[in-house]
Amino acid sequence: MLSAIPLRIALLSSVSRSAGELGHICIQNPGPVIPPRHLAHIFERFYRPDASRQRSGEGAGLGLAIVKTLIEAHGGTITAESTPDKTAFEISMPKTLC
Repeated sequence: MLSAIPLRIALLSSVSRSAGELGHICIQNPGPVIPPRHLAHIFERFYRPDASRQRSGEGAGLGLAIVKTLIEAHGGTITAESTPDKTAFEISMPKTLC
């Protein structure tokens, strides 16, 4: 069972401005893999990988939902991909906003 993983300070990020209309931001958080069954839901409001356990001080499950809402409100997208050593978030935004 996956438990909540605190965000680590060691974030790797990069920004690229491709020849197209979108700018891209990639943020990588080192840590264990997020299983695909959970990864598909991490942008949903109040989503927690293990709803059966009571947690204190580990958030309400709103952060990524808020991020997604803000990015989409500005015409962008956000995706997540997880590997055994990191989880990467890629944000694509219209260049006029980057």
